[in-house]
Amino acid sequence: MLDRNPSVVAITYGMNDAGMFELNSDSAEVFKLHSYQTAVEKTLEMEQLLRAQPGLRVVQVGSSPYDEESKMDHFIFKDKNKGIQRIVELQKQVAERNQWEFIDFNAPMLALNAEWQKRDSTFSIIGQDGVHPDNDGHMYMAYLWLKAQDMEGRKVAAVSINARSGNILSLENCSIIDLQCSTEAVSYRYLARALPFPLDNEVRGDGYFKRRACDFLRFVPDFQDSFNAENLQVMDLKKGCYELKIDNVVIDTLDARAFDEGINLSLYTTTPQYQQALRVLSMNEDRWTMERRLRDWAWVKYDYFHKNGIYDLVSAEAEQTFERDKQNSWWLASRTGIYFNMRNKGVEDACYDYLETVAAGAYETARPIERLVTITQVK
Repeated sequence: MLDRNPSVVAITYGMNDAGMFELNSDSAEVFKLHSYQTAVEKTLEMEQLLRAQPGLRVVQVGSSPYDEESKMDHFIFKDKNKGIQRIVELQKQVAERNQWEFIDFNAPMLALNAEWQKRDSTFSIIGQDGVHPDNDGHMYMAYLWLKAQDMEGRKVAAVSINARSGNILSLENCSIIDLQCSTEAVSYRYLARALPFPLDNEVRGDGYFKRRACDFLRFVPDFQDSFNAENLQVMDLKKGCYELKIDNVVIDTLDARAFDEGINLSLYTTTPQYQQALRVLSMNEDRWTMERRLRDWAWVKYDYFHKNGIYDLVSAEAEQTFERDKQNSWWLASRTGIYFNMRNKGVEDACYDYLETVAAGAYETARPIERLVTITQVK
């Protein structure tokens, strides 16, 4: 990681670092002690490496919790989250003594669980297995991350205009030109420096997850106004109804009072900028799919084959070993297709090339575009 010369590094431990099936074994206490000691050693090692990097911004991130309280499943890894919390506390101490930043997912997500489990004992923000947050859980984590970075209250963009005087009252994170005003019609060219965040209403995750990212709004109902506001206010229009268009797309017909009070354009999924943001979302989802494939392949390649001393992955030895061991490992068996495709170096290289291409495409697609905004009285 450090050989890439990062300016910011965020560090978290994985869910499995606190153990899984070992926690239900006869040697659980020995395992807990050993796993924590390993975390201490690794944390101190990382601390020394990071302190040696001048000007590096370091963020210690407390892992999302393991849910032992939900009644959705009777199978529990005993005291797993206590182990996670010990590591989170260790990270917090390291952050404090180095004046690094610290963000905790664990405590806020546990608190949310406790609140909602009073109403439904089978509820979990962590998802159906108590380990992997559902889409709304990931969105809640994104919210916590944004909040920790003091993003609350910052606008996607904001425009305030007085139609009678033709004055621009205020602008935030945007610019406008060619402003034409009367008390019956307003038009201008608008360039926001950001896109609205499209709260996904699709269930993502190849059938594993059950809820949508937008379902998170029941936990944080003011998110759209606090973190995702693209505000438009036009004061002193004549009484009546007005049609709002962006790039000739009809967005809504609203009373003059609504424009006077101001509207949040992020709530409209039909705006050209929202549709643009959806294209970015789709490209990012595709990027994630490829990253997941490469991540699984890295596990097969390094954590399975290399640990077993096998480096020629297209050899008869590799194939025979894989076929033998997958009989006793559902995890390995589930990666059969990945092994037989990805062991060919050309396929692996093509996957990495695609990853770079789709990421570059997403950044390019995310560039804000100048829009024509018109507000016209409906006669």
